[in-house]
Amino acid sequence: MSFDRESLKGILNYARGMLGLSFLTMLSMQADVFVLGRIISTDILGLYAVAMALAQQLNQLLFGVIGRVMLPAFAAKQDDKQVLCKAVIKTIRTSIIIGAPLVLILGVFSRQILALLYGQKFASMALPFALLCATLLVRMHSCVLASINLATGKPHLHRRYIVLLVLLIASGIYPAVITWGPAGATGILLLSYSIAICMQIVWMKPVIGLGFKDYLMCWIPWAGLLPFSKQNSSPAYTGTEKYSETQSSWKGETL
Repeated sequence: MSFDRESLKGILNYARGMLGLSFLTMLSMQADVFVLGRIISTDILGLYAVAMALAQQLNQLLFGVIGRVMLPAFAAKQDDKQVLCKAVIKTIRTSIIIGAPLVLILGVFSRQILALLYGQKFASMALPFALLCATLLVRMHSCVLASINLATGKPHLHRRYIVLLVLLIASGIYPAVITWGPAGATGILLLSYSIAICMQIVWMKPVIGLGFKDYLMCWIPWAGLLPFSKQNSSPAYTGTEKYSETQSSWKGETL
């Protein structure tokens, strides 16, 4: 029985990049509950837990399927940076087109929704619920980028992002909870995820060529029609090739 040393080395390097990732991820996702549980009453914590569960259920309903298929789909195209970049842009843009209006609606009518579903006392969690919905949308984008890091054999980049996220949350969540309660916790979460994903995009540039401008353009629904967008700058979309060549290019770039 023999081992391929290069393959074994690759597996060990990948495993080393994953070291501590589960624990750090748990800290980033449960930090609000840990801190709130130490400061606020159990009654208010219970109200917050229900609002958080509702936001997570809505997020899972919308994006749960996407999360399960991203990693194998990206892994299948891990050697083609251009295809991966286009897939990331398309996935994030689709999530914004679907999720942003929903987050806006949930934010505007959060008090009425919570009161209707659970009772009037849960309406006090309207602002934390709205902020949680916005946070989960940003977190979904970070999950897309994390799938790229894992699919291309660079889990250490995702761990770097999680470490930064945990540090950002830890630096501000305690004083925020002391001052504003559950709304302060969710506000720090949204701010921390927003800052961390900016750095995650910077680190993604050498991996698949994704730029910060590309991410910002995803927030404009019609950005794909603009002449300087990444989609229109691709040769497959210039319209100068023969039909057969263009059709072949499309097929090759589809995940």
